[in-house]
Formats: sequence, C-alpha cells, structure tokens
Amino acid sequence: MENDISPEQLNFCTLNFVVAFCQSRTKSTTICRLQARKLMASFPRLVSLFYATFDSNKGAKILVQAPDDAINNSSTSLFDFNSISEFIIPKKQLCNRLITVTTPSGHRIVGFPVHIPGPQYERYLFIYNLAFVFDERGEIGSYIPVVRRLAMTFKQLEASSQ
Repeated sequence: MENDISPEQLNFCTLNFVVAFCQSRTKSTTICRLQARKLMASFPRLVSLFYATFDSNKGAKILVQAPDDAINNSSTSLFDFNSISEFIIPKKQLCNRLITVTTPSGHRIVGFPVHIPGPQYERYLFIYNLAFVFDERGEIGSYIPVVRRLAMTFKQLEASSQ
C-alpha cells in the first residue's frame, strides 16, 4: 500500500506541528490553533519535500519523498533531479549551510545539506539533505529556520544512533 500524501495533507501536518510546538509552550489549545492558522497563512504552499543522500555507487539519490513520485524520471516530475543533484548533495565546502536552488520548471528548493565524517561510513563520510520544494514565487523566509532546525535535529539523531 502506497502512502500518497497530498500537498494539502502535507500543509496540515505542518499546521499540526506548529500547534504541538505552541502547546509545549502554553496550555491553551484554542490560542495555539488560532496562532498556528495565522502563522500558516504567512507560509508559502509547500509543494513537496524529500530526503536525499549520497550513495557511493549511484551518486545523489532520493530515498524518501512526499508526495510519492513527485520527483522522478518522467515528464510529470516537478523537476529533473539529476540536473541539480550536485547542489542538493554538494561538495563538503557547501555543506552545513543553507542552499537554495531555482529550477527551470519554476520551483525553488531549499535545503541544508549535512556532512558527517566518521570511520563507520562508507568513504568515511555521510552526506544527506532534507529539502523543501516551493513555487519559485513564494516567500520562503518563514521556512528557513525550520529547514535549519530539521537538518540539525537529523544530525543529532544520527550522532546518537552511533
């Protein structure tokens, strides 16, 4: 069974995340829902998100994405991943900083590629990127702290699993 997630469901998940974050700071669910809806109105529509990593045999590769098959090798894909993969999984010098890529198809990809060195990894390093895809005309400033925070959270989870 496939787990197809529509953009509306993805934005609903984001809304619930904001509500949960607010509830961790205050006890009022009603106030949190009102604040979250007001905050979400200023957020641009999230078209897709994906988790990519570097495979030593295949190069940059998307492991997980939502919605499923939003980024593939067909004409219905949001964009050609192979043409931008060097920016999604970049060289070490561009890791651990915010990366924004605009595609010819009219999408803006925002990610924070992470480079983790270690003898336990093939080639002694692990590179990944959890990237968000928006319409290129959208104002993405409100998502930048979220992208950074998620990248660092994933890095901490990886470090704690070793």
